[in-house]
Order: sequence, then C-alpha cells, then structure tokens
Amino acid sequence: MKMNSNIKKIAVLGAGQIGRTIAIDLSRNGHKVSCYDINLNCLNLLSEYDTINKNQVNLLSLNYDTTFESYDLIVSAVPGFMGYRVLESIILAKKDCVDISFFSENYEALAQLAIENEVRVVVDCGIAPGMSNLILGRESENLNIKNYKVSVGGLPQEKIYPFEYKAPYSPLDVIEFYSRPVRLRENGVDVIKKPLSNIEELFIPGVGELEAFDTDGLRTLLTSFPDIDNMSEKTIRYPGHADKIQLLKDMGFFKEENIENTIKVLVEEWRINPTDKDITIMVANIEGLDEFGDDVKISYSLIDKHDGKFHSMSRTTAYTCVAVSELLLNEQINEIGINLPEDIGKSKESFDFILNYLKQRNVNFIKKVI
Repeated sequence: MKMNSNIKKIAVLGAGQIGRTIAIDLSRNGHKVSCYDINLNCLNLLSEYDTINKNQVNLLSLNYDTTFESYDLIVSAVPGFMGYRVLESIILAKKDCVDISFFSENYEALAQLAIENEVRVVVDCGIAPGMSNLILGRESENLNIKNYKVSVGGLPQEKIYPFEYKAPYSPLDVIEFYSRPVRLRENGVDVIKKPLSNIEELFIPGVGELEAFDTDGLRTLLTSFPDIDNMSEKTIRYPGHADKIQLLKDMGFFKEENIENTIKVLVEEWRINPTDKDITIMVANIEGLDEFGDDVKISYSLIDKHDGKFHSMSRTTAYTCVAVSELLLNEQINEIGINLPEDIGKSKESFDFILNYLKQRNVNFIKKVI
C-alpha cells in the first residue's frame, strides 16, 4: 500500500512531546499541518519547522465548527482529562479524527454521535493502547487465542533517584493511570484490581532488571475479545518504582485535599528535558490454537531508544498514530463511527503498512513464533 500523494490539511490538537512529533511527521509526509495548544512554550518548540502553522488557543473554549471547517482530518493529542470533551467537539464539527488522548470515559458514549455526524474516528491509537490492540487483532485472524499479556513502559536511560522515571507524555496522565482501577480478565472472568498491584520481575537483555505491575491499559480489548480466557496489561518501570508510588498513596498524598500539591511536585520531578535519553520497551505474548488445534505461542517485542532528536516514547506513539492517519486519509478505514485499532489490525494489508511505516522510521517490532 502506498501513501496517497494528495496533500491534505490536518490539525494536530496538542503540542506536547507526542503532539509535536505527530505534527512534524505529518508535515514531512507533505501535508499542510497546523498545531493548536494553549501553551506557547510548547508551540515555540516547533519554531524551526516553518511548514507547520502554530496557534495558541484554549481548546476547551474554541469554536470547532468555524476553526476547523477547511480541515480534512484532526488528530487529538491532548491530555486525557480533556480528551473526551475535545473528541466530542470534533465529532459535532463533523470532522474525521484519530485520537491518542486515552481519556478515561467510555468511548461508546460517542459512538452513536459519530454515526449521526457521519465521521470516521479512530481511538486509542498509540503504542499501548494502540499497537498492542493492532497486534491482537492481527493474530486473532490466525489463532483461537486463549491468553494475551502485554507489558510496556517508557523509561529514562539514566536512573535518577528517587523515582528513576521521567514522563515522556503528560505527567497528569501518568498520575491518573496510577490511580485508575485495573480491568483485566482471569480464567474467563472480568475482574477489577488495584493499580500498581501484582508486581513481577523482568529482565530485558541490554536493559537489565525491571518490574511490571498491573495497569488499566486493556481498555476496548475486553469487549472486543470476550472469548479470550486471560488478558492483562502491565506497566514496566525500574525496580522499586511501584512501591514508592504506593507509599505516597498510603500516606495520603493522592487524597483529594492533597493531590494538587502532589501533582505540582511530581510534574516537576518527572519533567523530561529535550536532551534526556529514554527507552521504550514492549513485550506482547499471545497463546492460542492454530487451525489444526496445535498450541502456538507468539511474541512481539520492541526495544526502542531516543534517536538523538526525538524521545523514544513520542516516536513510537506518534508514528503509530500517523500511520493510522495515513490509512484513514487513503480511505483504507471507511467505517463511519468509532473504529478500534484491533479491528484495523485484522486487515493484513493495513497491519503490514503500519509495521513497515514504523520500520522506515527505525521503530522495529520483532515477531517470534514458539
């Protein structure tokens, strides 16, 4: 599949680490790109890219109908706390959208609205959720899957005490992720567990000792694949990180009366600088039966590092989002309403296009069949 040579007009909402990378990549593909954000400092980091139009606006009070009337596509890369409201405004403005805001609200509440406004929307379109969904969708076409487990994390290459962590996307979203109840499936039963629980040790060659703990990253997979017996998603960090966050929670720092000050401290502590080197790790393990009834185990793995210009987490997330955006612009995603990455991944042509798009940008997933 080749990318459409037609130049499109695209708005990227959010000029954070990932939003900027999305805007830059779309611009390099030849599109006319405009980036919108309330934070002028973030927009100024795009100053060297003359082809990208920068707009300082409040996205929660903007008139979407008039502002985006001439655009072919909107990409939403806003923080999760405002993601639902922004996507609702995009749909009401009758614009197609690819969304990576990972809002906590149920996307299904917008499904009928998208159909009524005759727009195509792709949600959860990053690395995880995103590529983790695409992978499961693709392999579900080949296997009767019984177990699926994905572990993923973005880490600083340099470990700095006490948290040994830097947030490659909105620190507010990280804090929310550490607080949200975890939905997963065990032995055919959907269960809810506490975040930061079920810590396990990992060893990744070239990286070293790590830990992984339960977080709420399965999202739409639980409803898309009701017949898979076991499904879980874990976040990868350096050893001891989960215990430190849990200690803060146990001491009351995450309580309503204290959370504002806690956020101020953690946002500053986790702030990632342009020169900070990071690494993204993802391991997806699939177990199932093939057409002959034989047991099959498949793993997809990714170890990606800062490329000298862009942080790894922003690259891996942004390029997945842009690849799906190109599919939508090429009319390879035609379903009116909410589209899920796992459904897109069921198409071998679309899945291969995304993997190749990432590979061209030196983001390489390795597949092994055991």
